[in-house]
Parts: sequence; structure tokens; C-alpha cells
Amino acid sequence: MQDPEMNKRVLVYVDGFNVYYGFKRKKWNYFLWLDYRQVFESILKQNQELIDVKYFTALSLKGESRQRQETYLNALEIKGGISIFKGRIVNRPHKCKTCHTKTQRAQEKESDVSIAVEAMLDAMHNRADEVWIVSRDSDLAPLVRTLIDEFGIKVVIIKPPDGSGSGAGGDELVKASGNNPFWIQPRIWKQSQLPDELQSHKGARRQRRPDKWTKPDPA
Repeated sequence: MQDPEMNKRVLVYVDGFNVYYGFKRKKWNYFLWLDYRQVFESILKQNQELIDVKYFTALSLKGESRQRQETYLNALEIKGGISIFKGRIVNRPHKCKTCHTKTQRAQEKESDVSIAVEAMLDAMHNRADEVWIVSRDSDLAPLVRTLIDEFGIKVVIIKPPDGSGSGAGGDELVKASGNNPFWIQPRIWKQSQLPDELQSHKGARRQRRPDKWTKPDPA
């Protein structure tokens, strides 16, 4: 059992695609060059300690999009203080409900399972007193209930940047946590940007903010 005088250990699990599309829906492309470590350190309480930020994503199948994503992941690794987990993208058959046209739609795979596996391992090894999950995926609801009921870990659900997640999926996840939703204010996203250019060491390739992720400032 943890000493009550010690800081509460916080682990954060981020569904990268939920955050990405939340920003896209708000047309907040500038915020995509995000320093996740800084985001969560800025909202810690005085008696909390951030143990790690675990970021789950999958590389795009599209050329330009993949290049931007790889640049961003390289920048995150240079900055440090974050663990990156990569899933995969697969093309799934899709039929338009209006025009009935059949196409292929890219679908991200493995992130929810990877989040659940990591969170359970962390719980079993007693690595956290509090867990923050940035997602609206209702598939994570059983994980949330298990962390609370079996391990006594407090779970806070952080909504995607556009506040989406209301309805069956997001509401179920929040309910599983004991109704502990949280919204990060736009000023926090704005203040928590990586430097426009990062370099791991002298002579290494510089990682620059993609042109599509530059100002005008959205907020």
C-alpha cells in the first residue's frame, strides 16, 4: 500500500486517433504538433506525479499523411517523456448508405486492445494510483471497470478535443469510470506545442512542423 504522504502516481493512455480527428473536426490543425507530456504536466494537481504518457497510434497508408505522422512521431521521441505504441491500418469494405457506392475505408486496428493490455500490466505491477484515458471508445469500458473494481485505481476519462463522445460509446465509457469526465481547455492545447523544429543531435535530420499544421492560430 502506498504511503498516504507520497504523491499519487498518474499514468496516461492516449488514443491518438481520437485526439487527431477531434482536432480535425474543430479545424485545429495547428494543435496537431502537440507535446503530450506538457499537456498532462500542466493539469497535474500538487499531490500528483506523472509517471508516463502512453500514446497509441497507427501509421497512415497515405503517402503525405504518413510522412507528416512519421515526422511528428520522430519529434515526440526527440522531446522524450512519452512511450509510443504503434498499431496498424487496414482497408475495410464500405458501402455508402446514401448512394450505395462500394469503396474501401481505412480503419485503425489494435489501439484499444493495446491500451487494455498496457493498463492491465501496469495495474498488476502496481505502477499507478490514478489512470487518465483519453478516448471515447466504449470497448474500453470493461477495462475501466476492472481497474476500479479489482485494483482500486481511480480512472478519469478525458474527452477528445472537440468534446465528441456523447451518446452510446462515450457515455458508456464515462459511466464505467464513475462519471469522471474531464475536458482540456483550448488554451492548454495551445500552450503545449512542440518547438517548431527539433533535432536529436548535431548533424541529424531536423524534424519540422508540417506546413499543414501551421498557423493561422485557431484559438
